[in-house]
Amino acid sequence: MEEEAILLKKAKRGDLAAFEALVRLYQNKIYALALRMTGDAEDAFDVAQESVLKLYRALPKFRQESSFSTWVYRITRNASLDFRRKKRASLSLEALYEQGLEPLAAENIEERVILADEHRALERLIAELPASLREVILLRDVDGYSYEEIAQILQTALGTVKSRLYRAREMLRKKWKEHGENDG
Repeated sequence: MEEEAILLKKAKRGDLAAFEALVRLYQNKIYALALRMTGDAEDAFDVAQESVLKLYRALPKFRQESSFSTWVYRITRNASLDFRRKKRASLSLEALYEQGLEPLAAENIEERVILADEHRALERLIAELPASLREVILLRDVDGYSYEEIAQILQTALGTVKSRLYRAREMLRKKWKEHGENDG
């Protein structure tokens, strides 16, 4: 995007109006990512504001080794993770459903109770995954990013992304099987 390149060049030289124009181009994506990661509209607004401040402070250091949009995503993601660490909140399955996952239909109240218990159990199992594995499974299976995009976002090798995703899925399968055996 030529307009973006011009704005970026001006903003890096300290042009505040150019920086504000860049923010307008990305504000919806920043907020959407913050909302997805925090699960709360007010928290997402706070994270989005913090992300814009971090973008402004870090802009002179942006070396353009990746696309500007990837860099914005990375800063927003890190601000969201910092926020979540501070708040000690984890992304619930309910928030994941709001982002497009559909809960299984239940025919009666007993089935609904069982499904709710299973959802809580799965949420707990996902939360127990190491952060690097949890993050890659959410980026791929919830957000729908390609392996290449995940590698760029996480600044890691493509093979690392694939192996983490494999390990995350295997750990979840094993933990889910153990969970089922402990209940039965």
